[in-house]
This record gives sequence, structure tokens and C-alpha cells, in this order.
Amino acid sequence: MNDLLFEEANMLLAYLRNEYKRIEDELSHMPSGRLTIARSRRWTKWYLHDGEKTSYLPKSESEFASIMARKRFSFRI
Repeated sequence: MNDLLFEEANMLLAYLRNEYKRIEDELSHMPSGRLTIARSRRWTKWYLHDGEKTSYLPKSESEFASIMARKRFSFRI
């Protein structure tokens, strides 16, 4: 019984280590900065904060905004 629990704990630990490595790798390939999403009536606006300044992301940058939103909401950074 103890051997089974120990083996299960080791499998879970290995899974968590792999998941941590995958997330760390994915984060290392994402752009730096933090996305803020604001709604103004019926319009959605995206702003990128890079520590010192804030810049507006136009609608043509919606793909980039999606990547940054994934970074922010998937990894809670």
C-alpha cells in the first residue's frame, strides 16, 4: 500500500515538474510587458505596459493583444 502511494506521488511530482517546465518555456517565448484591457461603451481598447510607459495597441495589433491576454490570464502574471 505504501509503495503504491509512493509511486503515485512520484508520478504526480514528475507530471508537475514537466508542466512547470512547459509553462516556463512558453513564458520565455512570450513578449515582455503587461496588457490592460479597457472597455469604453461598446469599444474594447488594449494598452501595453512595459514598466516605464503605456502604449495603446490599435485594432491592427489584435493578434499581439491576444497573445498578451493569454499570457496574463492563463498564467496570472
